[in-house]
Amino acid sequence: MTQVSVQIGGREYRMACNEDEEAHLLTLARDLDERISTLKQDFGEIGDTRAVIMAALMIADELWQVRTIRDGLERDLATLSASRSEDVARATAGEGELADLIDRAAQRIESLAVALGSHRVPAAPVSADTDTERGNGHAVDGTAS
Repeated sequence: MTQVSVQIGGREYRMACNEDEEAHLLTLARDLDERISTLKQDFGEIGDTRAVIMAALMIADELWQVRTIRDGLERDLATLSASRSEDVARATAGEGELADLIDRAAQRIESLAVALGSHRVPAAPVSADTDTERGNGHAVDGTAS
């Protein structure tokens, strides 16, 4: 444990803390001292005890506000998490339905291929270069061949 001297309300206090908490403790003490000084400036001579109590109430109010915000964020997070779970469940169900549709389409294509295979029709050659093979005797650019 480390001993730290802090100034609060014009008085020095010796505090014990872990070595890695010294800077944090000094920061907290400075914040409290500044609050007490501000209260004394704003309200005049209100007495040390009253200034400390008012500063403590201000800090408690800030803590309450932070907790209220945190609670609201936790509720929002829970709502979003539940909504995400529902979305994942719907997407998973949708994936299953899509897989079924693809399977049925593949089976239909296979049955059509079998049906076409038993009735083979020779395919006519198709060329992208000219229309002559299509019977009009003109090249694609419109000139006679």
